[in-house]
Amino acid sequence: MSIKILVSPCSDHSELTLNKLDLYHSGCEPVKLMLSRDQINDKYMLRCSCGFELDFPSLGDTPRIIIKCAIDLQPAALPAGSYPSNQNVTIEIISTEKA
Repeated sequence: MSIKILVSPCSDHSELTLNKLDLYHSGCEPVKLMLSRDQINDKYMLRCSCGFELDFPSLGDTPRIIIKCAIDLQPAALPAGSYPSNQNVTIEIISTEKA
């Protein structure tokens, strides 16, 4: 099964961070994914109202791929094993302009 996370294209590339992006779980829009950061364990957590959860290290492939998609609008799959999730799925990052 494949889950898609939609990211809105960024308009300003200065100091681009995850918390400046609009992220959506495909099929659950227009409700944004809730993004929080656990500073003790140095990881981000994305939560959807439908129950989908994605936790990933704040440094590494996952945040880099999400930000890159917001800049270049090219879809990308998160590498297997780069994130623990409450669902065993492939996760794709897609620009809202391409969805």
